[in-house]
Amino acid sequence: WPTPLEQAVCQPKIYVYKAPETFQVSRKVQEERCHESNYNSEIILHNQLTDPSSPIYKYYVTENPEEATFFFIPFFGACYLYNCWAENGWKWDERCNVDTNYVDPMMDMVINDFPYWNETNGRNHIMIHPMDQTFTYYQNNARFQPAVFLKTVGDKREKWMHRHRYGRDIVIPSSTRMIHHLRVDPLTFLNSDGQPKSGKRDIFVLFQGCCPDVKPEDEYSN
Repeated sequence: WPTPLEQAVCQPKIYVYKAPETFQVSRKVQEERCHESNYNSEIILHNQLTDPSSPIYKYYVTENPEEATFFFIPFFGACYLYNCWAENGWKWDERCNVDTNYVDPMMDMVINDFPYWNETNGRNHIMIHPMDQTFTYYQNNARFQPAVFLKTVGDKREKWMHRHRYGRDIVIPSSTRMIHHLRVDPLTFLNSDGQPKSGKRDIFVLFQGCCPDVKPEDEYSN
C-alpha cells in the first residue's frame, strides 16, 4: 500500500493552473520559510504535480486543460500566513491582507482568465487547506467554496463541523519536519534495513499534543 500509480483504478487527468509571480508566494518563501512548516503539504503536492520527472506528473497531469478531469489551484494560503506570522512576532490573528493580496487575485485568475471554473461552478477544482482552521482564515472564502478541499483536519466534533464539509472534503496526511528540526540521524538507531537496532520497535504511534488531562470535549489539545 498504496497501489502503484500505474495500476490505479482511476487515473484522472489534472490540469495545474500557473499563478503569476505578481501575487504568488515567492519561491524563496516557499523553499526557506515554509520548508519548516507542518502545513507544507500544499507545496509538496504542487511540486509533485509540476515536476516532469515525478510519477504523479507522468500518470495524472495534463498540460491541455481541454482534456482535464480536475483543475488544481496552486493556492499556498498556509505558506502565505505562516510567513506573515513569522514576520509579525507570531501573532496568530495577523492576516497581512491575505484576502486582498492573495485570495482575490488567485480567484480572479481562475474565474475570469479561464473558462473552466464557470463550466461547473468550480466543482471539479481542487485546493489544499492544511491548517487547523482550514478555510476559515480567509474572509473571502465564499469565492472558492464550490471547490474540493484537501485538508489535514477532519474534526467530527459538532463544534468544529463547519470546518469540514462532509462528502466534499478529503482528509490527507499533514507534513512534519520533526527529524529535520532535531537534527537526528536515523541511522544512529536503525540498521541498513530500516529496522531498530534494539531488535524491536517500541514506538508505533506518535501524538504531537500535550497535557495528560485533555478530554474529548476540550477545544484543543495544543
